[in-house]
This record gives sequence, C-alpha cells and structure tokens, in this order.
Amino acid sequence: MTAPVPEWPFTVRPEWIDYNGHMNMGYYVVAFDVMGTDQFFEWLGVGESYIARYRMSVFTLSSNNDYLGEMFEGASGTISTRLLDWDAKRIHFMHEMFNDAGSQVATNELLSMNVDLESRSGAPFPTDVQGRLAVLMDAHDAAPRPDWVGRVMGIRR
Repeated sequence: MTAPVPEWPFTVRPEWIDYNGHMNMGYYVVAFDVMGTDQFFEWLGVGESYIARYRMSVFTLSSNNDYLGEMFEGASGTISTRLLDWDAKRIHFMHEMFNDAGSQVATNELLSMNVDLESRSGAPFPTDVQGRLAVLMDAHDAAPRPDWVGRVMGIRR
C-alpha cells in the first residue's frame, strides 16, 4: 500500500481457535477491529482520546467480511488499511489480512459514521480530522479499487 498508514502486526491467540483447529470467523473480525480499525482510528485522531476531546466517536454502520484462507494458533500476520471514500460525517475503508507468507487470508470492508455522543446522531468530523482524511484520500485514491469492495452477497448462478 502506497500511503502514510502502516501495516499492523498480530499473532493468532489460542482462544481464537475453534473446533476446526483454525481461527474462528468471529476472531477475524476481532483482529480487524482491534489491530486494524482501532489503530487506524488512533492514527486519524478519532480514537479513545477523541471522545474526551470532542464528545464524539466513530460508529460502524456496515461491515462485510470475506474469509479466504486459514490462520492457525501462533501464526503471525499483518493487517493493512486503505481509505476508499469519505465525506463530512462518514468514512468508507477496508482492511486486508495477510499471513506471514504474504498471502491474503481475509478482507474487511467498513462504513462508519462520526457521532455526537450527546445527541447520538451523525455529526461532521472536526476540521483537523477532515484534513487528515483528505491527505489520506489523496494518497489512496490512485490505487485501483479491489473488485470485492461494494459487492452484493449472494449465490452465484
């Protein structure tokens, strides 16, 4: 990814393993959330300290996940993040999970909204956050959009 957002490493924890001997589907989402979204939001300035500073937070509106490979206990990997679009209140972004061999094992597409915690309704991001989003969008906009982004789920016939 050619943008000012790092990749975040993770290791598959024993409690993430299911009866099939691999990482349970729910823990892919946990890894994407904790090791991807939380890190991305901290980088953007909308992490935990954002709540105290602005009395706002970012809520997830929609999530789409694809499981492309298995991860096993103790395996390491990375999660990369890319901004796909944004407006004054919302961000559309994606994560990709790679195993330590560099193979893509899962994807996670999200739409999130900035929320005023007093009114519990959507609110524009502060100017400084919008500035960081604009810089990031400029860096990510040139990359081709993956074909799995925005797709409709269904049985192919």
